[in-house]
Amino acid sequence: MIAVLAGCRASPLSPAISNEAQLEQPSSVAAGARYLKNKCSRSDLPSDDAIDRAAWNVGKKRGWSNIDYATLNQRSTQMYQQLQQDSTPETTK
Repeated sequence: MIAVLAGCRASPLSPAISNEAQLEQPSSVAAGARYLKNKCSRSDLPSDDAIDRAAWNVGKKRGWSNIDYATLNQRSTQMYQQLQQDSTPETTK
């Protein structure tokens, strides 16, 4: 799971981005992974908590120390719920 979240290996610290983006990026990745796991029956993906923790750890490795795990978990849950409510056809998502 970490390999999926980390993508290409870059320098240990990412360039400065806004605090909002530091929360939104890992939260959206976690929400997307959760959506794939539940909606697409991806049994190879870990628990929701493990997904959120992996996203949180990637943020920490990028030097985004202001990300609080509880806030990331809450935001990824909100994003996941938005994905579930989205009326876009499944084949397009």
